[in-house]
Amino acid sequence: MKRYLLLFITMCFLFFYARYAYCTTFSENFDLSSMYNANNKVLEPLVVSDLIKSQERKETNLYTFKKKPVSSTKSTIQSLCPVSLNPTNMTLTYSAQNSVFNVIIEDSSCADWNVASNVPWITIVDPSTGFASNSSQVKFSITENTSSNSRSGVIKVNDVSFNVTQQGKTPCTITASVPSTSSTIFQSSGGGGMINVTATSGCSWTATVSGNTSWITILSGASGTGNGTIIYTVSPNTGTAKRIGTITVTNSIPIIITQYGASITTCNYEISPASKTFPYTASSGHIFTITTNDQSCTWKVVPTENWVTVTSGGSGTGNGAGNYSITLNNSNSTRTAEIKILGTTKSLVLIQEGKPVPPTCSILLNPSSYISEYQGGESSFTVSTNLSDCQWTASSNENWIFITSGSKGTGNGKVTFKIDQNLSKVSRSGKITINGAEFQITQKGFTGDSTNLGKAIDNTKLSWQTGGTLPFWVDTKEFYYGDSSAKSGPLSHSQSSWVQTIITGPGTLSFFWKVSSEIGFDTFKFTVNGVRYGEISGNIDWREFTMDIPEGTYTLRWTYSKDSTGSSGEDAGWLDKVEYKQAEEPLPVVIPLYRFYNPQLSAHFYTADKNEKEEVIKKFPYFQYEGIAYYVYSGQKASLLPVYRFYNVKTGVHFYTIDELEKEQIILMLPQFRYEGIAFYAFTSKQSFVKPVYRFFNKKTGTHFYTIDEVEKEYIINNYPQWIYEFISYYAIN
Repeated sequence: MKRYLLLFITMCFLFFYARYAYCTTFSENFDLSSMYNANNKVLEPLVVSDLIKSQERKETNLYTFKKKPVSSTKSTIQSLCPVSLNPTNMTLTYSAQNSVFNVIIEDSSCADWNVASNVPWITIVDPSTGFASNSSQVKFSITENTSSNSRSGVIKVNDVSFNVTQQGKTPCTITASVPSTSSTIFQSSGGGGMINVTATSGCSWTATVSGNTSWITILSGASGTGNGTIIYTVSPNTGTAKRIGTITVTNSIPIIITQYGASITTCNYEISPASKTFPYTASSGHIFTITTNDQSCTWKVVPTENWVTVTSGGSGTGNGAGNYSITLNNSNSTRTAEIKILGTTKSLVLIQEGKPVPPTCSILLNPSSYISEYQGGESSFTVSTNLSDCQWTASSNENWIFITSGSKGTGNGKVTFKIDQNLSKVSRSGKITINGAEFQITQKGFTGDSTNLGKAIDNTKLSWQTGGTLPFWVDTKEFYYGDSSAKSGPLSHSQSSWVQTIITGPGTLSFFWKVSSEIGFDTFKFTVNGVRYGEISGNIDWREFTMDIPEGTYTLRWTYSKDSTGSSGEDAGWLDKVEYKQAEEPLPVVIPLYRFYNPQLSAHFYTADKNEKEEVIKKFPYFQYEGIAYYVYSGQKASLLPVYRFYNVKTGVHFYTIDELEKEQIILMLPQFRYEGIAFYAFTSKQSFVKPVYRFFNKKTGTHFYTIDEVEKEYIINNYPQWIYEFISYYAIN
């Protein structure tokens, strides 16, 4: 017996200890100070003593907690199970209603949860507690909110809040009206009518026929919520007395229905005028008249279109009159409406003209087309309009047609355009469009003759070739001799055109050439075996070029080249009257003169000997090779003289002179200058294909410097005062 008693006492102790531990943890995570149960009873704050005494007080089961299983044998205090809600808030209308939300268990090993509301107007319907493996629903109800203000409350599931907002009640506003197309006055024959009900959304209303008015029957719309329509009929009145009935909307809005009694005389109506026509503008104060055969006859008129308004006299008894107005007709079309006498076939027909269509702008181009040569160029056409305020815009559909002026205009005007040259042999077409009117442009392809260049150049003994982007061709409009010349092909930027022939020296060459180009950028060059002997640029008229051709085979080429931007003049080069006379004796060969700089002596060294050049580069690395200074000759003829070379044994610097007297004076008077012989041959006078070589003397070092470069010459004069410019030493090929 003692054993059972001890066991009972132990179980009771464990039971109360477990409840105390669980509830203490719950209260730390959930505010239990003002919660409501399913009976909307406010809960007192929970304390341990209340939990222990709960069995004794036997209060309503406000919260039921389920002990979560503990995996460890050691006793621990348990926290509330984590949950999430979906949705987390809800806004409801003012009326009483039920709703639900979902409780989602985030930890499958912990599935206990509890739910309570903090306001009395929210009641937890089912359940107030839960234990599920994944999710459950909480159903709750709210009472009607009779206030016009909204209110808010919270439902807590464990420590997660679900917010509830209930809108305030909106006062109902209900009105009733008879539409213009209906009437509340009926003849003895009866008929049908309509009443429009306008009510606040959610507001209910009813329609009833008052008293014992059995001759009025509501066919539809006896009740409704929000806006609605009541359709009713009026039975024929077989009596002679007028009768009146009422349809009442929501017990407070009466609509009076009048019906006349049967009469021996049938009411006939006329409305005048029978029709009327108006301009498109708005107007008012128009009159119509109603005549009846019986002054007791009642009538009502209604317009069939909303652009007509009856401003007075919309109904009456016996003869009468009314006024109406019409609105502006913004359409270009005529429109028709009627003012009808209800219950009859009589009406006033109203016709309103459409808004006049403004005159459209028409364009005439003169001329309407243009044919261009392949070279392109500038031209224009006139634009004529039928309206002085007609606005127009001109646009091209091809990138080789440019509108240079008159791209926009008002009224009559002029459009000027420019056409690029057509580098293709195929013609092409484009257009300029002005407000739908088209100006057609056709440009011919390049058709230059390149097969008879020998005749054009006046030398059919030589064989001629031409090429490049486009070839040279026969020009019969511009020439120096005869009736034609060879002209470079029509080029665009970064393109070239060339003509060439091959000759065998020795001999003498002469020709005439001309150029019209962007000076300094687009050039006409003459080369011999790739070496440039002449170049002209800008606007240079016909000039002669002559030169001696040494022994050997040479390719003579004339090339017109354009740079990447810009054009000027006719953008071409011409060649004419090419003559070549082969010499009986061979001429000396043109050879390069190599230039070195010795930084140790601040002096230059020149040599026409290729082997010597290579030896200097190999054995004297401190000599800086600067390239080819210019071109000279390897041998002598009547017009060429030798250039003598000396070496100054004291300074280690070379000296060059073409002057025979200067040479002899140095040999006699300056023994430190060792004569080394003839270095090369050059001209002493200017030729068409040569340039001067300038000589400088350094007054500090006693050395000389030679250059054919005009820019380098000017730079030395302007920046190095120790160098004294002496004179032109001789002439060489650049």
